[in-house]
Amino acid sequence: MSAELIQEFLESSSDLEKLRFQLAFHCAPVLKGIKASNILVIPNSSWQPLLSLVRTIPVSCICLHRGADKCVVLLFRYHLLERHLHRAEIQDFLKEYGYTDTRISLILKRLKHRYAVYSSSHSDFPHELGALLEYPLHDVIGFIDNKGQNCLLSGYWKVYREPEKALERFRLYDRAREELAMAAISGTLPPLAGRN
Repeated sequence: MSAELIQEFLESSSDLEKLRFQLAFHCAPVLKGIKASNILVIPNSSWQPLLSLVRTIPVSCICLHRGADKCVVLLFRYHLLERHLHRAEIQDFLKEYGYTDTRISLILKRLKHRYAVYSSSHSDFPHELGALLEYPLHDVIGFIDNKGQNCLLSGYWKVYREPEKALERFRLYDRAREELAMAAISGTLPPLAGRN
């Protein structure tokens, strides 16, 4: 999909069509049910329309932070995220950042709090977010330990180990993005990718 095609579509689209495209483009792996969660940054004015769109699909969302003009949204498939967060190594990692309860609602509440503290410039970025985004834990830890430097590969996340596996995952995500973005542009996007 070319940048020109995307630009042409966005220039001639309504705000709702642009939001559907943005959701399809940035969150395709979640919408297709192959990833638990994703971050989406939208204008504050798009928050209510996003909530309306999300009601039609099997995903949930929370606003992690609302700034002067932008809203940082975590879009997720509850059952996939819950299953991921119940893995012992993920729970052990999150405990290091003060996540003492394994209930998804309380994990998300703590993440939202930590993101708010970060946004008000009182602490470092909550890098444990990478674990909630289903990045490989060794890459999340590698990113933290290396302060974002010295990665082997950069794509949907920075890769510190197993670049072949990461490339395979990136290709899977790219295919989902291409499929849903083209469907959004052609007007054939199903109710945002159906139900799983």
